[in-house]
Amino acid sequence: MLRFFERPAKRLFRSMGNITLGDMRGSTYRFSVALMSVAISSALIIALLILIFSLRGSLQAWINKNITADIYIKPASCRANYCFYPMSEEVVRIVESFPEVEGVDRFRGLHLDLHGKKVIAGFADIQVKRKYINRMYADREYEEILKEMEGDEQVAGISEYLSIQYGLKKNDTIALKSPAGNVAFRINDVSSSYSTTSGFVYIDRKWLHRYWGLDDTTQISVYVSRDTALNQFIPRLKERLLPEYSLEIWNNRELKDKVMDIFNTSFAITYAIEFISIMVSLIGVITALLSLVIERRREISIIRYLGGSWKQIQQTLMLSAGIIGISGIILGTLLGSLMSMILIQVVNKISFGWEIHFRIPLIILVTILIIVFLTTVFAGYLPSKVARKIDPTRFVSFE
Repeated sequence: MLRFFERPAKRLFRSMGNITLGDMRGSTYRFSVALMSVAISSALIIALLILIFSLRGSLQAWINKNITADIYIKPASCRANYCFYPMSEEVVRIVESFPEVEGVDRFRGLHLDLHGKKVIAGFADIQVKRKYINRMYADREYEEILKEMEGDEQVAGISEYLSIQYGLKKNDTIALKSPAGNVAFRINDVSSSYSTTSGFVYIDRKWLHRYWGLDDTTQISVYVSRDTALNQFIPRLKERLLPEYSLEIWNNRELKDKVMDIFNTSFAITYAIEFISIMVSLIGVITALLSLVIERRREISIIRYLGGSWKQIQQTLMLSAGIIGISGIILGTLLGSLMSMILIQVVNKISFGWEIHFRIPLIILVTILIIVFLTTVFAGYLPSKVARKIDPTRFVSFE
């Protein structure tokens, strides 16, 4: 790194650049500690930012694919993403009785046994979902998957977590326990399920009645006519349902915002971690430069005796901090990118089984790294204040 900075430092700062580089070569180990402090802090910031930005983008795409109904209704007692206790059938009948309602997707959540472990199974009215999905989401491949599910063949979609855990892939067979015995389904889709960190199986509702003997509903998705004003219809719906039933009713935008709010709250701690990382790099550089000032009081006194000004000494220390900052950011960028790929491609898939598309937030990253660099340069200013208090005559007379 010093070889890389040698020519521009000498050209821009002339003799001070030469003295600074010589000083840094003479204390390579001490400056290396400060360098790694900046590099590790930068790497942590970069890795977390790439992870969060990539996850946010992937989650947004998943939301647009799966939250396509106009209105969502579930029991108020259900605080999880999936409900397992049936709501009153009267609620479904009341919702269907409104002339504005064109379709109701009756969803049933169940816990099923798979290889001795509990997984979540979601039974949905695929016919209704497929009929109205193109209003908000267009994906020919996904539409073909739904078309297969709607047919007579026993097919199911699974989450990527199950694919990783049990080595399952598309067109394999999965056996689910039911009151009628083990039921085999061909896997026609493997996708991420951000709504759960355990396994998830997605099946058409007709198999719920045939093999599990159930026809009830735990939550519903409502599709209304295109000319319906939701801000007028939903108050009427609430006025009819809420006096008698304890329900939560959201429109499409509210549910999407709720999901993103949960995401933002979950990752709020990472911003504190990034702030701490910047402070760590600041302390590392200050400590290294301050130690050098204390150790080299005689050299600083001799520079003063030979005609060096306090401004030049301050310039030397800040230039050292700048070189450490740039070098640390370069190394941190390489290390942080590698860390983010490990977090996304290895740790995430093993722990959650989510599909995260790698994205780099260039503008945010550049802004943060500029802040790290300026913080590092500022770290060189504080030791220069200590150097100014050194009495040159005391040390020169000793020499």
